[in-house]
Amino acid sequence: MEGSQAKFDPDRYQGSPNVSVTDGYLVAGLGALSFLLVNFVVIAIGPSRHVKGDKWRWRNTLVSWIHAVCLGLWTLY
Repeated sequence: MEGSQAKFDPDRYQGSPNVSVTDGYLVAGLGALSFLLVNFVVIAIGPSRHVKGDKWRWRNTLVSWIHAVCLGLWTLY
């Protein structure tokens, strides 16, 4: 059974014909930049006056919510 399965060899891997390594770096970099941008915007807006307690928790929840909305819309698209 072992002979019928192809083994992965990282030294011979050529990558995907559909996606280049540069595209992967670009997507990862743009993702990090967009996260930072959303985080700075949320900090600039600040929490509602009704928020009591940890302000970082409010910021983390809002950034996570924005992330979920973006991914949900992208999935529907």
